[in-house]
Amino acid sequence: MIRIAFICFLIFSWPAKSLAQDQMTISEFRDVVVSALIDAYPDWYIAGVAPDTIEYHQDPESFDGENAGIHHVNYGYFQYLQDPSSLDEYVAQVVRIAQIAALESPGFDDFHDRLVILLRPDDYLIPSAGDDTTILSTSHRGDLIAAFFLDSEDTLTGFPASQLEETGLTIEEATDLAKLNLSNRMGEIIVEQFEGLEVVTTESGLAAGLPLLEKYCTIDAPNNAWWLADRNTLLRTEFEGDLYELDIRLETMMATAAVAVINDAAYSDYLFVCLDGHEQLLKPGLAANE
Repeated sequence: MIRIAFICFLIFSWPAKSLAQDQMTISEFRDVVVSALIDAYPDWYIAGVAPDTIEYHQDPESFDGENAGIHHVNYGYFQYLQDPSSLDEYVAQVVRIAQIAALESPGFDDFHDRLVILLRPDDYLIPSAGDDTTILSTSHRGDLIAAFFLDSEDTLTGFPASQLEETGLTIEEATDLAKLNLSNRMGEIIVEQFEGLEVVTTESGLAAGLPLLEKYCTIDAPNNAWWLADRNTLLRTEFEGDLYELDIRLETMMATAAVAVINDAAYSDYLFVCLDGHEQLLKPGLAANE
């Protein structure tokens, strides 16, 4: 199969942005999160230990300096710089999930820190020969599903659906926890440009989770489209007009995706298009589908 290689060499660096006068530094952002956690859990050990890192533990007396929960605010800070109004929602999410994340779970090393959720093709769940393990997942749209994994420095391991009960979590709680961990483990988000499109990758290899974290389609969002090119590459663009008077940026994305689809090399066959606040699926060469 042909893998799309344009990303490797037809890109231009995205210019770095300086902070506006009224924007917080990452340390100040971390301190806001720390303050909210202390207000919610006054008996816990909670501390900012690096500009982007928070430690916490439910029982300060049993805290030995090595068994703390860790939360990195990098992704939340990235979102804040793009949209300062996202601050309150992010802080509320951290506070809501912290108690779940601090629990000990039987049978899984660092489970509550490592569980993440990522988009995968729907045929990803088809077991290979000799392997009847079913990975925990929920439905998404088009030909994508949201699958659960345990993330480590070098590998992703599918989380078996059969073992969810052992964690003591519902699927809704697991989803919330996995999204928080995903933002925690995302690392640097790299945005470059190719022919008017944003090419989004991450140093962690977890870019396939970004559409599950970011609200690409809201009533106030500009018309935009995104396409998951591979496990760690997301193409994204804003456009003007509608699907019948195509903006050149949307045409470029459609053409790029079409090449991959024709060559059976597409991670997903669909573009996700936000038009006037409503999400539609668009398969290159076909009409949009609700």
